Parts: sequence; structure tokens; C-alpha cells
Amino acid sequence: MRCLMVEEANHLQNNLAAEKIRRGGDLRVEAEERRTSLRLREEQDAAYRASLEADQLSTGEPETGRGGAVREGSC
Repeated sequence: MRCLMVEEANHLQNNLAAEKIRRGGDLRVEAEERRTSLRLREEQDAAYRASLEADQLSTGEPETGRGGAVREGSC
């Protein structure tokens, strides 16, 4: 009986260790995905700002930033 309990405990311990390793791997993957998403958003924002600035320079409009007022009569 005692031998069976020890084997069961070892089996449970091994399963728990494997689960911890798997979850740790999942957390690392999720963290990397968050970093990648943040970097992509930053690059998209920088490209948007550069494009906006280039458009404003080419049309002679003053820089208003995101959400600037729409000129009267432009709609």
C-alpha cells in the first residue's frame, strides 16, 4: 500500500512539474507577443506622424496633430 502511495505521489509531482513548465512557456510566449504588438503600434504611430507631417508640408497647412479641427467648407 505504501509503495502505491509513493508512486502516486511521484506521478502527481511529475505532472505538476510538467504543468508548471508548460505554463511558464505560455507566459513567455504571451509576453513576447505583447512586446511585438507594442513595437508594431509604435512603428505605425511613427509612420502616421511622418506621413501627416509630409502631407501638411506639401499642402502648406499648419500642423494640427491627431484629431485636428476640420477646415470650414472642406466637407
